[in-house]
Amino acid sequence: MAGVIGLVLLGLAAPRVIAAALALPSRSVLWDLYSGVEVPVERIRAAEAALAAAGRWSASGELELDRGFLLLRAAVRTPVDGAAPLYEAAERATVDGLALAPGNPGAWLRLAWLRERRGDMAGAVAALRMSFLTGSFEPVIMVDRLTLALRLRPYMDAEMEALLRRQIRQTWVIRPGPVMELGAQPETAALVAGALAELTGLEMERHVRMHGQPQVRPGPN
Repeated sequence: MAGVIGLVLLGLAAPRVIAAALALPSRSVLWDLYSGVEVPVERIRAAEAALAAAGRWSASGELELDRGFLLLRAAVRTPVDGAAPLYEAAERATVDGLALAPGNPGAWLRLAWLRERRGDMAGAVAALRMSFLTGSFEPVIMVDRLTLALRLRPYMDAEMEALLRRQIRQTWVIRPGPVMELGAQPETAALVAGALAELTGLEMERHVRMHGQPQVRPGPN
């Protein structure tokens, strides 16, 4: 009986083991891209194909999200006349990955950018909202997310405006420079001043702990 159970467990585990082996060659490509290393588009496409093969053995949200990232990077490196299918595939892979692994704020941000690119502003705002809600304090993506959020601001409702102001405050905590630059621009000065006027004691404490005295005086001057 124990032998039968062992065989069943082995059979259940085998697809995941095969998937992991097939996905392994893509890891160095992903690492290089996340590290800012220039990677030839052919190598990116080969890594994406490896992840697609792995996914056929074992469904994984993480694998699909990595595929979406690779497809996007390939699209950016591809001439305009051949990039459209790659952008579409990047969006599909990101949507599929998020359906299985919805707690990734960076992937939601990618989806928001892809939707904005094709003119789906309502969909972009919806994806941006999920990026805020799944991880509002994510230092690696916060400046890029704030930049996208400001472009999408005309399409936001009151809830999203509140989330945007919160993101401005949280970005100011760790990266005051970009927020100060926004505060000096006429089109965003009032928004930034209003957001900083809502700073909490905890946010101020974190900022001072990281930078010393506040880099900008909160609230209207």
